[in-house]
This record gives sequence, structure tokens and C-alpha cells, in this order.
Amino acid sequence: METLQRLHNRGSTSTSFDIDNSCMFDWNGTNTAGNSQSYMYDTSWTGTPTSTTTGCFSTWFKNSLSDSTCSEGVASFVNNYSSGNDRSYIMGDWGGTGNFVFGQKVSGAWNFRVVSNNFHRDPSAWYHFFAVWDTSNSTESERIRLYVNGERITSLSAAVYPSQNQECYIVSKEDFSIGRAFSSIYGNFTHGYMAETHFVDGTAYAPTTFGEFDEDSGIWKPKQVSVSYGNKGFYFDYKDASNLGNDVSGNNRDLTLSDIDSTHQATDTPTNNFCTLNPLIYDINSGDDEAYVLRNGATTITSSKNAYAQNYATIGLNIAKGGKWYFEWTATSHANGSSSEGLCGLSFDTQWNSGLNSTGVYNAGYAFYAAGFGHGEGYSTNVVNGLLIDLDNNKVKWYRNGTLHVTMPDDGGGSTMQTTGYAFPYIAPYGSGYTINVNFGGYTAQTISSGNTDPDGYGNFEYATQGGYAICTKNLEEYG
Repeated sequence: METLQRLHNRGSTSTSFDIDNSCMFDWNGTNTAGNSQSYMYDTSWTGTPTSTTTGCFSTWFKNSLSDSTCSEGVASFVNNYSSGNDRSYIMGDWGGTGNFVFGQKVSGAWNFRVVSNNFHRDPSAWYHFFAVWDTSNSTESERIRLYVNGERITSLSAAVYPSQNQECYIVSKEDFSIGRAFSSIYGNFTHGYMAETHFVDGTAYAPTTFGEFDEDSGIWKPKQVSVSYGNKGFYFDYKDASNLGNDVSGNNRDLTLSDIDSTHQATDTPTNNFCTLNPLIYDINSGDDEAYVLRNGATTITSSKNAYAQNYATIGLNIAKGGKWYFEWTATSHANGSSSEGLCGLSFDTQWNSGLNSTGVYNAGYAFYAAGFGHGEGYSTNVVNGLLIDLDNNKVKWYRNGTLHVTMPDDGGGSTMQTTGYAFPYIAPYGSGYTINVNFGGYTAQTISSGNTDPDGYGNFEYATQGGYAICTKNLEEYG
């Protein structure tokens, strides 16, 4: 099961270099700019490059998009666009694959195009994407090199290399952007989180300049970076919420923001990875990929038809290790204006593929049925619901606006809790038109009027966590 693997950086590896913030890039389901198509740009990205042939790009990225959500889904990292026939970009092409791509078109033809043959879209992991170019290199295959998590990509689905000393438009043209693949009017847009974004003009650094393998775990992790950025280089650390396009390299090559404001700053980072909803899960037994869409870094779920729009979270909690865990959810709109209905609770790994139960939904372990048990209004608009998962005492507690509403299994929903395996937060609104913001602590579209952290100071919640911890890897490292 992908969410249980430890193949990539889950943000739980101890490091002396902590990344505080990332930027959440949202996508509204179309390829037309505007209305929550998040990107940064400069249409007059002028200046003389230190080199038109040599440089590198580094960023950490966490995917929030699956090809079920968008057949043309991308993670557009950097793009330089003159026209559809003259452009250069570094991106993840998630449309059915999850490839890492560096390509350039000149006069309508591919001048070079290098594409990985691997999938890099695990939504529970942060990936480090690194591209280096040196078209002056006498060896053709060394002129463009791609790396993911410190390892060079050698399995390629496309390998068209530039001619020697070919100009790289990614640094030399004037319409530059992060978060979109083409022009300011039309283009594939990014859906996910970006952190520690470096663009270097003039030096082909190695990936070890930007990351390193942990001595104990062997996991690739970020490190403090010290580089010469060149004339047109930049560094975005996303720490200034009032200006997430702020270049802190010293070059002051700030970018203009489009549909990005302070609410797009997140604390979900490569050194503290928070739980989100899982965009790769779409009603896994029925194959129904039309019941909902995910937005806002996979923290908002909107149901789109009269069915259970069920989704499991990306991080499972180790039941045998115990611990107390907390998250919140708030409905901002009702389904078709109807009364509240839906499920929210805890599902176990043994139930993922166990089929539908008598109500037509997947077994949910402990689930609060908002229209049942006499509890009601679990999905009423603007009610902040909190779920405390107490694996130390085998209890699940549901809070409404900070007040305890019901405890399970004490009053409905089974007598014993599974004692081994993993427990996954679970949400399943029923009916077309629900919009629900989920808050695991790292990012939420819900406005927090009174911030509360967990006992370790992580997360940002509306109400006190009742001693529970935000579901993030720094907590999991210590407690679970």
C-alpha cells in the first residue's frame, strides 16, 4: 500500500536544517487562467543571463493531484514562454503518468526533451526534483540531467538532447513563471505544495549541493544551501506570507502573484510532512472517479453527485504504538441544500478492500454518521468538528465547536477497536454540493480565528486539540 511505504521523504528524517514554510498552489479544474489558478510570473523577466547554456533548478514538491482529477494535470515548476512554438519548461507531467520533464521547443519543434520513465506522484511524500543543464558539455547525454531524491533518472521515455552550446530559453526569454506550463492566458497549472525553490544561472551544481542522504535511514533530505545564483537566479523560501513570490537570493527577482495570497502559505514541508486527503483514492472498489474533487492542497473535498464521496487520508496511525491524534473538518456548503448527511471517522487498513457494507459505503471502522445515532448536524455549515483519536485508550471522540459530542465505542459503533495495523482518517459526505475543509494542521482553506497548536507546538487549529497531536511526521517520529 503506497501510503505505508517509506521509499521517499515523508518529512520525518531528523535534520539540522528545518524548512518552515511551503506555498500551496491550487488548480480550479480548467486550463484557463484566473479563479484560483495559482501561479507566479514576470512577463518582462529581463536582464543579461550569466550563461545561456549552464544552470540548474531545485525544488521540493508534494503532489495533490491525480490523473482522475485532471487528465492534463501537471506540476509546472518553471516555465519561460515566448509562444506555443518557442518555450521551455521544467515540470512534472502527472496526466496519467507522473513523469519529470525538461523540454524546449524552438520554431515549433522539440529542440530537446528529456522525460523520466518513473512515477513521482505519491501524495504522502515530498520529492526533491533537480534539473541541471550544461549544453557546452561535449557529451550529448550530459547536457540535460534529471534527478529525483538525489538519484539520477536513467530510465527515460524520451531522450532528445540539445546540440552543443544550445541556448536555454528557460533563462534567456522574458515571460517567466512558476506554477503554470504555458502562457498567462492558457496553460496547465500546478496543484500541490512547493518548498525551497532555487534557480541558478551560470553554474551546473550537483544535487548534493541541495540535499543529502541521511546516514541512518538512507532517505534523501534537504540541507542548508550556499550557492552563487548568477544574474537571473533566485531563491524562494516562502516565509513572507505577505509576499510568497519574494526572492531572498539577493537578486530581488520577485515574481508577481496570481491567485496567491497569505492564505496559501503552509507549514507542510519536507522536514515536517502533514497528513492530507489522498488524491489517488477514488472509491477504490467501484472505480467511481466522479464522486468528488479535491482542492486546496488536498484539504478540501467537494462532492459532485448523490453518492458517498469517500476518501482516506495519506498517513496511517500505528495502532499498536498508540498515541492521541487530532484533526478538524468544517462544511462550508450543504448538499443540494439538504439536511446534513455523511460519514467521518476512522478506517482500518484491513478494511480498504473489504467491499461495500449494507449502507452502500466501505467499512469505516468508527464513523460518525451525521444523519444517524441521533447526533445530527455533523455536516451543518460552519460547525467546526474535531476528531480525537485516542489509540492509548481505544476511544474515538467527536467534538463540535470545541465541546465533546459523542464518544465511540461507548455509545454506538462497535465494542472493540482493532489492535494492530494502521488507522486512517476517513471522510465521506453524501450528496452533490458538499464542500468540506479538512484541517490536519499543516494547511487548511478554513479561516482559523483563534489558532491552537498541539502539545508539541505543531499545527494550527480552531479549538484545543484535547491533548491530541497533529497528524504530521515529526509527531509520528516521536510518538507513533
